[in-house]
Amino acid sequence: MQLKELQSLIAKLSSDSNFLTDFLNNPQYNEFSEEQRLQIQFFIKSLIHKRLHEVQKLLPRTYSLLKDKFNQNFFQFVEKYTLTKKNKHLNEAISFTNYLQLQTQPFHNQPPFLQNLIKFEATRLKLHQNQLFIFQIYRYPVHIIKQPTQIQKHLFIAFRLYKSMKLKTFWIKLVLW
Repeated sequence: MQLKELQSLIAKLSSDSNFLTDFLNNPQYNEFSEEQRLQIQFFIKSLIHKRLHEVQKLLPRTYSLLKDKFNQNFFQFVEKYTLTKKNKHLNEAISFTNYLQLQTQPFHNQPPFLQNLIKFEATRLKLHQNQLFIFQIYRYPVHIIKQPTQIQKHLFIAFRLYKSMKLKTFWIKLVLW
């Protein structure tokens, strides 16, 4: 197998969990020497760790709050998620926030604003996908401080009139709620 073919194979193996499972169960996989199989597995793991670091950069507050649980959940998420070709890290981070929002129930000893924080970071990422308008209500002022403790409902509005316009954002504290 030529180097270019091997690189292409490893990239596909690290981004498509179904393909990886099929590949590992394929008799052709046994044609590789033990050393080659270890190298393939090493490269796959390193590419997945690279994806993890990209998602950590896109979700800094969620990562700083969850730390090891963030990583554990990401590795579980990667087993089910196939990487897209366009805006792959951004789309992966948004999909991961959706996955995390479903997983936050079993997180023990986590602050009550965790769901809002994940939702906020997902919203922030969606705004980079050229979305023109977003309207969200949050129970905690996650945009102000790192660890909000009081419930203070806030309305978040973000918009742009056209795709190349700079994003305008507004936070409004809802006193009547």
